[in-house]
Amino acid sequence: PPLPRPRGAPAPGGVDDTSATTVRAVRAGRPIFDTRPRASASLLPSPPPLLLGALVVPLLDRPLLLLPVHLVMLELLLHPVVSLVFQAEPADADVMDRPPRPVGDALRLRAMWRAYAVGGVLALGVVVAYLVALGVGWPVEETRGLGFVTLLVSQPLLLLGMRSPDRPLWRSGRPWTRTLGVVLPVLGVVAVAAVAFPPLAGLLKVASFPPVGWLVAGAVAVVTTVWSEPLKRRS
Repeated sequence: PPLPRPRGAPAPGGVDDTSATTVRAVRAGRPIFDTRPRASASLLPSPPPLLLGALVVPLLDRPLLLLPVHLVMLELLLHPVVSLVFQAEPADADVMDRPPRPVGDALRLRAMWRAYAVGGVLALGVVVAYLVALGVGWPVEETRGLGFVTLLVSQPLLLLGMRSPDRPLWRSGRPWTRTLGVVLPVLGVVAVAAVAFPPLAGLLKVASFPPVGWLVAGAVAVVTTVWSEPLKRRS
């Protein structure tokens, strides 16, 4: 039989399996498991507007809402932004006080309903704004710019909202990070440059729209993303 190992001594092979090491590992791992579903929830609302725009708008015999170049730009922008924001998130104050998650909900899939619902409402808002702008006579490039800018303007709200899964963003209690201080202005600059910087607007096949369009884009982004914040509950 193996010889007894003194209390606190490392395991054979240099593996440290003491309780303190286990606690440190859990403390390091729980923030990762917290931020992974939050990062996913920040990305999930983006595909529904793309899908609805690709399916519904052509059926109504209207010009395409988004082109392949828009999808590429969104992919190149959103995934790095979400990764940067959530890898810099500090651990929750109660990270070591919570009980283990249920076995069947290890990935928090049941908590993703809100992200899908927000994506559906955002998709409806973007498509309706696009169709209304076309209906009142805006040129295609301007209406396409309106739809694309609305998607970009919604991203900071999604990031801020998904940082706290159980409290509204105005009561989230989450600390501000330097990454947010860089990422949010960058998203704003990209949204403006997409329609106001001629070389980029030409590449994206969009055009600058009337000032009222910015009010519309902001209103649609706020209404379609913030509506679910009061529904947040502690799980």
